[in-house]
Amino acid sequence: TINDVAPTIAYSPASMIATSGTPISAQTPTLGGGSVISCSSNPSLPAGLSLNATTCAISGTASAVSSQAVFTITASNTGGAASTHFTITVNDAAPSLAFATPSLTATKDVAITAQTPTNSGGAITACSVTPALQAGMSLSQTTCALSGTPSAVLGATVYTLTGTNTGGSSSANFTL
Repeated sequence: TINDVAPTIAYSPASMIATSGTPISAQTPTLGGGSVISCSSNPSLPAGLSLNATTCAISGTASAVSSQAVFTITASNTGGAASTHFTITVNDAAPSLAFATPSLTATKDVAITAQTPTNSGGAITACSVTPALQAGMSLSQTTCALSGTPSAVLGATVYTLTGTNTGGSSSANFTL
C-alpha cells in the first residue's frame, strides 16, 4: 500500500465575524501536502454555514446569532490528517430605527401615546436616549418606545434614541 503525503491546513486569518442572514465571503484555507479527500469540523459549524468536503472552505449564510466559538477543522487523506482552529462569531444584523411621525406636541401631566420607532434590522437588546428624559417619561429597553407623562413645560426638544445589539446600533431623532 502506498499512501499519500499527509495534508497540511492553515486559515489566514483564523477567525471571522459573520452577520446572521448575510452571506459570508468564503473562508478558504491554504492546503499543502497530499490531496485532501475529506474535511470535517468539530463541533459542527453554526447553522447555515457549510464546510466543503475537499477544499475545507467555509461558506454560506449563518442563520442564527451565536457567540464566539472555536472550531477544529480537520483535513484528511490516506497519509493522515492535519487540524487547525477557526474561530467564528455570528452577530445579529444591526437595528435600523425610524419614526413614521418624528414629532409630537404633548401636554403637561397628560400621558402620551407611546411613540415607537419601526425597526427594520435585527432585534434590539438595549436602548438609550440623549438628552436625558424629564421626570415622568421613560424609554423601553427592547423597542426604544418613548412613553409616559411629561411633568414640566418644555420647549420643543430633539431626543436621539439609539437601539443596539451585537451587530451595531442605529439612531433616530424624535421631537417632543
